[in-house]
Parts: sequence; C-alpha cells; structure tokens
Amino acid sequence: MARNKANKLAIIISIIATIVVVAGAIAVFARLDKIDTTRTVGTYFSYEVGKLDQTTGKAIKNSDDVDDYKQYMHLKSYINADGLKCKIAEKATIEYKVYLFNENYQLVKATGWKSEDFSVTELNDDSTVDVAEFKYAIVEIKAVGDPDDTISTSEINKYAKMLTVTYTEANE
Repeated sequence: MARNKANKLAIIISIIATIVVVAGAIAVFARLDKIDTTRTVGTYFSYEVGKLDQTTGKAIKNSDDVDDYKQYMHLKSYINADGLKCKIAEKATIEYKVYLFNENYQLVKATGWKSEDFSVTELNDDSTVDVAEFKYAIVEIKAVGDPDDTISTSEINKYAKMLTVTYTEANE
C-alpha cells in the first residue's frame, strides 16, 4: 500500500513538473516572438528601374512622361520607417532619397538627395515633422556619373550594393 502511494505521488510530481516546464517554454517563446528584428533590404530583387513622383512618392508608371526615368531605381515595396538607416559605400557613385509615409501611405516627408549616411532619427530635430507619423518608407537611388546615363536591369545589383538599407521589423 505504501508503494502505491509513492508511485501515485511520483506520477503527480512528474505531471506537475511537466506542466511547469511546458508553461515556461511557452512563456519564453511568446516573449521572443515580440522582440523587434532588424532587417536589411536585399539587392537585386528589392529594386526596380524607374523614378518616383516627387510630390506623392509613388512610382511613375509611364516612362514616356519622364526624360530621365532610367537614371533612377527604387524599392519595389514599402518598408518600415522605424529604425530606418541608410549606409552608403565609401566610393559610391550614387545618391539616394528617402520618402517617408504615414499609416495611410501618404507622403509626409522626402529628404533631399543624399551622398552620406542617414538615420530616420536625424529627423527628430526637424520641428516641421512628427517622426512618430512615419510608418513606411521607400528609397530611391540615382546613378551619378553612369557612362550611358541610365540604369539597366543588369546594373540594379551593382548600385543597390552601394547602399545598405536597414529597418526594424516589429513582431507584435
């Protein structure tokens, strides 16, 4: 009889220990899922040749309307503006512009053409904008001194490698 009680007690303790371990593992994984992740924009497949409209930040679809359309390339899709940083290579032959949008994808701010590193936090000192309003961004790259004055699809990777774009992807 004493042995049955000991077995039952051992089983109950094992079940409780298992429940505690499983609950702990679930809590750890739930917490890890909420950690923000820094992402780096890829090169070739993230960009396309073309110019962005300076007033809306949207891609210009009809290249016949723009003389210098092929001197530019831009991200194909929006990225998070949170934690956005652009690091330009030392001897880069590009300039870039960052377009910042609100939650409704409306253009809030566009930087000037840049040939140095940039962080969205630099705009905290700009009293004309509310940095908290920035939700999304698109980066546009302009080739400077390209021999034929155009960016071909085979050159996208070359120019994209000259600019490292990182941002924070929130895991909620």
